[in-house]
Amino acid sequence: MKKIITAAALLVFVAACKDDINLTGTVSRSNHHSKSTVPVALLNPAGESWKVSPVETSCYTTMDKDSNKAGKEETALLNVKFEANEHYRFIYQLKDDATVQVEGKVLFKYKQGKNIFVLQPLKGTKTTSGRQTILTSRELMDNYSTQYLWETISFDELPRENFLLLVNLDAHPMAGAAKTGSIERSWVVKFYSR
Repeated sequence: MKKIITAAALLVFVAACKDDINLTGTVSRSNHHSKSTVPVALLNPAGESWKVSPVETSCYTTMDKDSNKAGKEETALLNVKFEANEHYRFIYQLKDDATVQVEGKVLFKYKQGKNIFVLQPLKGTKTTSGRQTILTSRELMDNYSTQYLWETISFDELPRENFLLLVNLDAHPMAGAAKTGSIERSWVVKFYSR
């Protein structure tokens, strides 16, 4: 029953979004995976990654605002790359125009009818004005150890395009509730594969 309610909530969300961007599409079910492997739907061809969508509509936001957590930096997730060996590489833009690249292990789980992944950062660098510094393990755990709700979607009108929708569960814990309509549009970050 929970799966049906969650699926209905996500379809209502996608339907509301497609009206904003004038496309029709379908949600791809990405739940057929074990906890330890990266789902095939998230893997990119060699040389490609998930990049934040330049589409600016009321349906999507490109900023991942973690202002509700004391001491956590405000970041924008720009680039996402998953590897078949259960590793990831994320690139963030900080408010001060610095960029942060974080690499680590990723754990996938299916909880309350929703796809979730948990980031376990292992190393990271911060680049500010051309100067690169290595992040400490405390900085990595405090700022980049995150859980995301995820789903992939595609649209009939764009058969070659796949999109990845992410919701930061640390910033928006209500998105993890198994309630119809619990995901607000402003919580979603949309990526495309390039």
